[in-house]
Amino acid sequence: MTGTDGPSPTIVYIIGVGHSGTTLLDLLISSHSAVTSVGEAITLSKNLDARCTCRARPLRACPFWSEVDSALQRRHGLRLHDLDLDADEVDVLLAHNRMFYGVVSEVSGGQFIVDSSKRRLRLAALLESGQFDVRPIHIIRSPFGVSYSNIRKGRSWFSHAREYQHNVRGTRQSLRGHDHAVVRYERLAAEPRAELGPLMAWLGLSFEPAQLDWAQAEHHNIGGNRMRFSTDSTIRLDEKWKTALTPAQKLGIVLATFPARFPCWFAPATWSKSITRRFSGVPRSAPRRGGHAAE
Repeated sequence: MTGTDGPSPTIVYIIGVGHSGTTLLDLLISSHSAVTSVGEAITLSKNLDARCTCRARPLRACPFWSEVDSALQRRHGLRLHDLDLDADEVDVLLAHNRMFYGVVSEVSGGQFIVDSSKRRLRLAALLESGQFDVRPIHIIRSPFGVSYSNIRKGRSWFSHAREYQHNVRGTRQSLRGHDHAVVRYERLAAEPRAELGPLMAWLGLSFEPAQLDWAQAEHHNIGGNRMRFSTDSTIRLDEKWKTALTPAQKLGIVLATFPARFPCWFAPATWSKSITRRFSGVPRSAPRRGGHAAE
């Protein structure tokens, strides 16, 4: 796909419910030598004074983002704080995202950009516009794990279970008819090498062993959970929900998420054994440790 400023970058758009492994998947993919991540790009404006994943503080002082800001001003007369990447007006949303991705690609020198913003309506706008080369990846985690992660943050498991089924169903509907990949968190965390190989091939890239040492790669992600600051690349499957949730909570989550569940979800114990992955479309031809549980 080619635009007025040259070839458009390929946007690897990660979508999923919060606490479903989006940051982990982002870090693994963007540790490839040909890939750059912008993290949760839609939070750009509120994170300019926060710490960058490269540990520069504030983010606006990060050498990478400073160069992006300068290039954006030079090419389009805007600064990072002027961008609204999730604007209500579709024309503004598309224009600002087009400028943003183009400049990030120019500064990074890479064709592939990971965006783990997760916002479904924004993804739909990018896909329907036909102006972007978007490769959506839907990451799905057991609703029990997602609900328990919210409980640990003092949130209502019931409201988040209901949001889970709405989000999963809505995302599946939005992606219908579009080439996309589906990744299961449980299998990714348990067997990252086995999962990344086919996924990178689908993107048109070869898996690089260095991707598994993601904590040693340089990242400039906007937002995301605290694991992005880790110096240890060990990945541990987080299934504390199995013993922490009460039988009543598990039953409630089963009922609340029923409309969105796949057949294997009827037997929660099979989650780590009967996980499947589906890639629609065909692979493209190629053109990059004390651990913590990954969420």
